[in-house]
Amino acid sequence: MFEIIDSGRHKSALSGDLTPLSVDIENKCGKFVGSEGYIYDTSLEHCTCADFTIHDGTMACKHMIRLAMELGELPNDGMITDHEKARIKYYTGILKVFVKTAPIMDTVHLFLILNNLLKSTGMTCAGNELAFAGIPDLLKSGLFELTKNGKKIKVTKTSKKDMKSLQKSVESRVGAFVLEHIDNESLSVSLESLSDKYDAEF
Repeated sequence: MFEIIDSGRHKSALSGDLTPLSVDIENKCGKFVGSEGYIYDTSLEHCTCADFTIHDGTMACKHMIRLAMELGELPNDGMITDHEKARIKYYTGILKVFVKTAPIMDTVHLFLILNNLLKSTGMTCAGNELAFAGIPDLLKSGLFELTKNGKKIKVTKTSKKDMKSLQKSVESRVGAFVLEHIDNESLSVSLESLSDKYDAEF
């Protein structure tokens, strides 16, 4: 698979965006974050990404090429490593998957918290408010930072676009759900309860 390497995949493999989340040198494997947030398990023979599957394992994907570079199996001249970007991509991915798969009310809860973190004034919190969504420490994720006075937490400038996109995804999902269950009395009660809880907390 590495005898003929696609130039486009090779170029992608060199970029900082493809910095692996982790590399196991002894077992010659690694983990990469996909664009939709899913984790790809990669070795020199196989990858769980769609590109590798589509080509029936006949062509090395960009993750396999990058892994080979990381392991010294291929030349890595020009390779950019950006561990912070990999971490940010990882946590953004966790939230993307959460928005798609979590219970509706949990996604609404995420939306309300992001709404406050997106304000320029930030949000007074302990830093673990998104633990339920897979981010145990806001400040260690790279997505959030302290405000100038150091008393609140807000979304970083570079992460605003992604966080707003997540909010839109929640709006789309919840909107469709509400329309499908508009006459459901328990849904109405749940939304009202969440709204009361939100008002009390913020």
